[in-house]
Amino acid sequence: MMMMKMYFHFRVEEVILFQDWATKSVTGYIFTCFAVLAMAAFFEFAKFGRLTLGKEVDEDCSCTTSLLGCPCDGASSRGSQRSNTPFIGNHVNYLKIFMDGRHVLNSVTLIFQTFLGYCLMLVTMTYNVPLVCAVIMGHVFAYFLIGPLVSTKDQERTGDCCN
Repeated sequence: MMMMKMYFHFRVEEVILFQDWATKSVTGYIFTCFAVLAMAAFFEFAKFGRLTLGKEVDEDCSCTTSLLGCPCDGASSRGSQRSNTPFIGNHVNYLKIFMDGRHVLNSVTLIFQTFLGYCLMLVTMTYNVPLVCAVIMGHVFAYFLIGPLVSTKDQERTGDCCN
């Protein structure tokens, strides 16, 4: 059994994420690099997809606003309620919040995005230079395609804006 190298290297014979996903030839290694590039691009596309799933933004808060208020400063968005908010009098209809189709789709997309993010982290932790470059190039390629479609304010919403 080969030991994992804990420094940057160019080894072709590499176990990627699973024991069965091991490259044994240069051709398989090149296809693996393209697969990793595609995974990184899909990660960015999932992030963009979550961004466009209809999240509401409170103009006074740069973070995304949930139906219950702004997570950044605790300010409530009830003052700017729309007719489709799930408030009934002074009570919140939690079933309507959690079973909203956009919320469910956003949650499923978040699961996919988180899984891809951790897989890309593990690929990067192989310290294999071409694989690390494939991860970076996948992010850059997707950002090149998506970047013009996303405003600066939306880009801030995708990160940790509450720090």
